[in-house]
Amino acid sequence: MKTIKEVKFELDGLHCADCAGKIERELQKQDYIEDARVDVVLGKAKLKIKEGVDVDDEFVKNVTHSIQSIENIGVSLEGGLQEHPKDEHKGHDHGDAGMSPFIWLGGFIIALRLFMDAPWLNIVTIGVYFVVGWPVLKAFVSGLSRKQFFDENVLMSVATLGALAIGEYGEALGVMVFYSVGEYFQHKAVDDSRASIKALLNKRPQFARKLVDGVEEIVACEAVQVGDRIRINPSDQVPLDGLVVSGNTTFDMSSLTGESMPENIFEGDTILSGSINLSSPIEVEVTKEYSNSTISKMLTLIEASSDNKAKTEIFMTKFSRIYTPIVFVLALVIMLYVGITTGVAYDGIYRGLVFLVISCPCALVLSIPLGYFAGIGRASKSGILIKGGESIEALAAVDGVVFDKTGTLTKGELVVTNVSGREDVLEIAAHLESYSNHPIGKAIVNAYDKPVNLERVSEVKEVFGKGIRGLWDGEPVFVGSLKNVKEEGYDVSSYESDMTSVLVVLNEVLIGGIELDDTLREDSKQLIQDLHKRHIFSIMLSGDRQSVVDRVAKDMGIDDAYGELLPEDKVSQFSKIKAERNATLAYAGDGMNDAAVLGLSDVGFSMGAVGNDLAIEYSDVVLVNDNPHQILETIDIAKKTQRITYMNIILIMVIKILVLVLGSLGLAKMWMAVIADVGVSILAVLNAMRIMRIKR
Repeated sequence: MKTIKEVKFELDGLHCADCAGKIERELQKQDYIEDARVDVVLGKAKLKIKEGVDVDDEFVKNVTHSIQSIENIGVSLEGGLQEHPKDEHKGHDHGDAGMSPFIWLGGFIIALRLFMDAPWLNIVTIGVYFVVGWPVLKAFVSGLSRKQFFDENVLMSVATLGALAIGEYGEALGVMVFYSVGEYFQHKAVDDSRASIKALLNKRPQFARKLVDGVEEIVACEAVQVGDRIRINPSDQVPLDGLVVSGNTTFDMSSLTGESMPENIFEGDTILSGSINLSSPIEVEVTKEYSNSTISKMLTLIEASSDNKAKTEIFMTKFSRIYTPIVFVLALVIMLYVGITTGVAYDGIYRGLVFLVISCPCALVLSIPLGYFAGIGRASKSGILIKGGESIEALAAVDGVVFDKTGTLTKGELVVTNVSGREDVLEIAAHLESYSNHPIGKAIVNAYDKPVNLERVSEVKEVFGKGIRGLWDGEPVFVGSLKNVKEEGYDVSSYESDMTSVLVVLNEVLIGGIELDDTLREDSKQLIQDLHKRHIFSIMLSGDRQSVVDRVAKDMGIDDAYGELLPEDKVSQFSKIKAERNATLAYAGDGMNDAAVLGLSDVGFSMGAVGNDLAIEYSDVVLVNDNPHQILETIDIAKKTQRITYMNIILIMVIKILVLVLGSLGLAKMWMAVIADVGVSILAVLNAMRIMRIKR
């Protein structure tokens, strides 16, 4: 068996966040596992195994045993070997219990006790209690054997058995019925939430129409190699990235970019996996393997995001581990204090039991990661890939955004805006620049937009970083920037411009100049205005001349702008801004040469960078398309996600504290405590899933 470093297990039936934490700690104890992460939101366990450990049937059995020793759930290795379902004769499953007819019988007995009181009814109540509570009581015994004294099943069992001991038969049955029903609905809410999130992750295509000698074969995407040709029919999802070699069509790109407007694709264009063909069949030459394709990278990023936990989530997970023992101790203190001071043991015991019922931390531990993951899922619908809850937390606290100019606020495409001097200035420059691959040269050739007559130019030589020399109709000509032309000793006193300029010198005389500018993205100016409305300042860094940078900043309303910066200068300038302003800063760039600044920022954006591995590694947010306004959308989603997460924390803590106070005063019943406990869990889950419906 091949040795691998990371494996994943599907955990069927995992609903309890507290249990997920216990499973994680149990797996981390195993000597064959280097690290373990259990994701209650996706229902998965991710294991990093030690060198030399084989993933064979024995390995799967050992992992399954470790997991099922904590929680009786189905365990299967993702992508292979075998499945290990739940043992129907061991453990517990509140989801199934919630559907049991005995729950209805329990409810009937509770209602009957409201109207009559007879000794035989107490016996029936006790009998029904043990039937309804059997899964919980069985798990209680199992928990004690594993020394899990603060397991939710242990707490619920102690509380209800204590109620039976003091003669509160109806309360014992009522609490167990309400708990089981509440758990059922909570599990259902979690399952529905998980299904909506997993629907995002099930977009990965499985098969491709591979062309072999012109004949179509349906093969697994993994079997397609770079250079192979595939056919994509109307309504097909593109399985792998590639170049269109035959046909024109229209594509729905919404699953990648969030944009609903179809996009026309022509022969020679690049097409990304995950998009859907809307009209005509095309043939595509594959340019990336399946594992490296756009849709695979996107879904891998989303799935891996749960590993980058927010500080709030980490804190609440730690807090939950001490919350239950603290409440348990308080329950004992209340029992003793009330019993001794009032002389009524029953009263003290009852108040203590109320404390036990409300002491389960599941609502806290579950709703927070679910909320963050919902935020990540919602963002992915718009083609925004956020790499974890930690990034959402930073985004929600952003004070300012620092932009790289070229390729971020602008399209990074130079265009000729003005030509001055002799009528043939553009013609001469275009003929010489046709020998260059420089972006400025390409912009000049595009602006000329006529066939180039190469017979008119000769002895062309491009001087790196200086310009181009040659002969135009036999006369010496030099084409270069204003700075370079001046450095060559030519008189440029007659030419003035604060734009990016290319000058043409013919026979040692300046005959004219060409001004170029980078095209602003349509949404850039609106983005800056909307950021300012949210009291977020804006700064621009650029390698362009300061005069150009100042003009662009003024036109867009950017607060501060710094020009003439080399890549290393951007790093030092960013550090200086961060230190002077003492602010939480985001940085937005195209990901091509921004890795160092992205790493310094509190949260880094890379635009249109799904194909750029370096950008993905160093950025916290990857924008699939080039729309800068999505920076604002990302911040808005993060702020709303954080707001709902804090709302859940406050809601849960207020209700629990309220019940604890009322319980200590003898004003809360056990059934009130259990309804509050499971009810707030359901409310928190449903509230967290509102994030998925955040509008743009």
